[in-house]
Amino acid sequence: MGRRRVAGRFVRDTRKTWDLAVAIVKRPDQAKGFVLLHRRWVVFRCFAWLTKFRHLLRDYETLPATHEAMTWTAATWQLSNRLTR
Repeated sequence: MGRRRVAGRFVRDTRKTWDLAVAIVKRPDQAKGFVLLHRRWVVFRCFAWLTKFRHLLRDYETLPATHEAMTWTAATWQLSNRLTR
C-alpha cells in the first residue's frame, strides 16, 4: 500500500471517528538538505513537554491502557499548570 493511500485513509478515519482535521506536512520533492516545515515544531514541542515525566521516558508499563493513562495524566498536569499561571 502506498504512502498516499495510508495518509489519505488516516485523514479520513480521523475525521470520521473523532471529527478532527489532520493536515499532513510533506517535505518538498525538490528540496535538498534541511528544510523548515510549517508548524512541525508544534508536534515536537508537545512531545518534549510530555517527556518531562519520568514514566513516559521509558516503557515501564506492560499494558497500553496504562501508558495511555500516564500520557493523559501528564497532559492534564501540563495544561493545568499553564491555566493557573
